[in-house]
Amino acid sequence: MNEQQRLIKDTLNRLLTDLCTPHVIEKSEGGEFAAEVWQALTDTGLTTASIAVDAGGSGGAADDSLLVIREAARHAAPVPLAEYFIAALMLADHGTSIGSDATTVALGDFNLDGVNRLTGTAENVAFARWCGQVVLVANSVAGPRLCRADLADAKIESRNSAAGEPRDTLTFDTVVNANNIHETDERANDTLRLPGAATRCLMMAGALESILEMSVQHSNARVQFGRPISRFQAIQQQLAVLAGEVTASMTAGDAIRASFHERNSLDIAMALEERGLDSVFFTEHSHIPTSRRTPHMSGKPLPKEYLHLYDPFVALTACAAVTQRLKVGTGICLVVERDPITLAKEAASLDRLSNGPFIFGIGGGWNAEEMENHGVDFARRWKVVREKVLAMRELWTRDEAKFHGEFVDFDPVWSYPKPVTPGGPPVWMGASSNWSYDRIAEYFDGWLPLAAIADQGEEHLARLRSALKNLRRELSDITLAMIAVPPDEAFVESQVEQGFSHLLFHLPTATEDVILPMLDTYADWDWVLGVNLHGVINGMQVFTNRVIAHGEGGHFVNTAPAPGTGAFRA
Repeated sequence: MNEQQRLIKDTLNRLLTDLCTPHVIEKSEGGEFAAEVWQALTDTGLTTASIAVDAGGSGGAADDSLLVIREAARHAAPVPLAEYFIAALMLADHGTSIGSDATTVALGDFNLDGVNRLTGTAENVAFARWCGQVVLVANSVAGPRLCRADLADAKIESRNSAAGEPRDTLTFDTVVNANNIHETDERANDTLRLPGAATRCLMMAGALESILEMSVQHSNARVQFGRPISRFQAIQQQLAVLAGEVTASMTAGDAIRASFHERNSLDIAMALEERGLDSVFFTEHSHIPTSRRTPHMSGKPLPKEYLHLYDPFVALTACAAVTQRLKVGTGICLVVERDPITLAKEAASLDRLSNGPFIFGIGGGWNAEEMENHGVDFARRWKVVREKVLAMRELWTRDEAKFHGEFVDFDPVWSYPKPVTPGGPPVWMGASSNWSYDRIAEYFDGWLPLAAIADQGEEHLARLRSALKNLRRELSDITLAMIAVPPDEAFVESQVEQGFSHLLFHLPTATEDVILPMLDTYADWDWVLGVNLHGVINGMQVFTNRVIAHGEGGHFVNTAPAPGTGAFRA
């Protein structure tokens, strides 16, 4: 929290402590709008803390408004701060200021005809009866339109949530001023829905924090059998459980606030699919020890993105949920730091939820102290990797799986769901040491080295062919992929000729006005087989496979590119 945010928090707490009294909250639950609270927040500029100045706001960061929303929830402020924030963002994107009137948002079935007549209904609209305007998305012949409508023109049926907050039903049959109608895209409702869910999570975190404070105060003040009830073990246990839930909700809230600083990963995933790109990958580090004893493998300072990586399985599941055909993968997952039984279930679940194949890129890792925190001996990490991969294959392919090794050991177990991909997700090796070739030949389906491997010419492929031949496998049995590929046409064509069918490119850490045009360019290149957004949004990598692919015996096998074209479009 920076100095400005501390000032916002202190100002807000003083304001709401004075204004959000039990009497005001009780009157609100009885149907009276807390107009004084709203006016005070508006007068201090807190309602528009993060809205650009030219859109009528205070010009702060998104985190400022999110802090206001969370702290207001701690005080149970009965005003539409979250709804106003979302509406203001939507309008600002279209160059329009929101004004000072209390404003809500609505998700419903709305239509706009040729004379701008808005018709339709929405249920569970927060605070509609107390607001002057609503922002919503309506369908029209020309496509979706963002509308700002006057709630005086709506029929409002008052309803309340279980908490006593207004969750009204509103119906429109009115003509909307053309100046309040803006062209938007098919994802506009998601742009309303997803921030709505995020801000609700923040409000829950704020409310839980307040509940914990009140519970501790009450347990210290309430005396039973001659001593405060906080001294009783049963009460202590329940307070500890509550504290754990509050900590979890606050952590989730912090992640939500952080996500507003960057291009949303789900937006990027949808942008990839819109451009015909094929896959999205996330990398992994569970944490970075502050000692920084192990230097980064590049020899350069550790990129700051390493400190802000999403959990890849959570992020990839979210991306799969908002796309139809985008493949998902890890590039790479640090298997040594994960429990193999849990990891097998996570990989199988993701494979099924994404409709497969989930591409399971894994590596041994380079950060010794990170592994030590997980109880792994850095020098023996690849022995651990081998056993965990083999154990997961047993769990994926057998109804009653068992495995007995030095690092992984379990008697027969049932483990479901099974992957939708036959034999389990294709496992790619993200390493290129002298020992990598034998490991690939023994228990991997693909190879994902850094592009620097190309400096060895064709020697690396000769060594790989030899290792595969020793185990009666062919080079065609595995997928050849490459990461950190330079955006150079001659280099790309040379790697395609050598048999690399999946090439991942770097994009800079940048805003969407830089990222999206680069994706447009990659999507237009006939010879491009992949792109990589390493570290752009919390370790997100993007990659397109334009080679026709199918599953065969658990291996992800790609047909050869057509002569003269470099690749088929998948």
